[in-house]
Amino acid sequence: PEASGTKTGTHGYVTVNGMKFRCVSAGEGPLILLVHGFPQSWYAWHAVMPLLAGSHRVVAIDMRGYGQSDKPAGFWNYHGAQLARDINDIVHALGYDKCVLIGHDWGGVVSWLTAHIYPSLVERLVIMNAPHPRAFEKNVTLQQFFKSWYIFFFQIPFLPEIMMSMNDYAAVALGLVGKRMGVKDRTHVTKEDIAMHKFQASQPGAMTAGINYYRAIFMQPALPTKTVACPTLMLWGEEDGALTKNLNNGLERWVPNVTIRYLPGVSHWVPEEKPDVVAASVKDFLKA
Repeated sequence: PEASGTKTGTHGYVTVNGMKFRCVSAGEGPLILLVHGFPQSWYAWHAVMPLLAGSHRVVAIDMRGYGQSDKPAGFWNYHGAQLARDINDIVHALGYDKCVLIGHDWGGVVSWLTAHIYPSLVERLVIMNAPHPRAFEKNVTLQQFFKSWYIFFFQIPFLPEIMMSMNDYAAVALGLVGKRMGVKDRTHVTKEDIAMHKFQASQPGAMTAGINYYRAIFMQPALPTKTVACPTLMLWGEEDGALTKNLNNGLERWVPNVTIRYLPGVSHWVPEEKPDVVAASVKDFLKA
């Protein structure tokens, strides 16, 4: 599966904070940095990248713990402030002092934190199906609490990794194409894509590292700025099996310059399910 990913862009590595991060790059120009979610890798963006590479240098990373990036042991190495620092330092290691930052799922959470902690780094921000941390706290309901059961399950040692990896990582495939959480339109999701996601999740230490993001969730940093000042676009698939869209209620309180675009009939996996919509929306946003 890894060989198919080389068609998307140039694969390389940067070393920051004493760790190696895989970066896949396409195009030239100002930087767009793409940050994936759980349990994925840079490949979550493979269909989006060529659509944006005409005017920008588009770089998709494996976050710490994922794919071919380094995987430090211990859940305490995956707290929010450290993850945001990774993004800041990767951007500078790539030769830039600012970027358009685009994140989905956990990549979206990390992107929110980065925009708060390193505001001068983020020229524009695009978030997909990742609630703002303060909006989540304010809007969480009993329904959302039960939808978030997996966060508490992931606090258990060892068992989540065993279950996620059983039957050749069947849970990874089920999350992407299963009835409850999976994409509603499989036009852009192939068997090869599923194999690639499973392959990346199967890298030694990757599943534990990805789950460690959840184990460190109660270590999230205090936000040094009350609001995200940069122009922000949120794309939200309304058929998300894990997150309700009411989590965005009152988002303008923390993100005054936000535009929210809800996508009816689209699942949690917006970049995979609708790469054309993502690219077109980002292009329009950058022109505005």
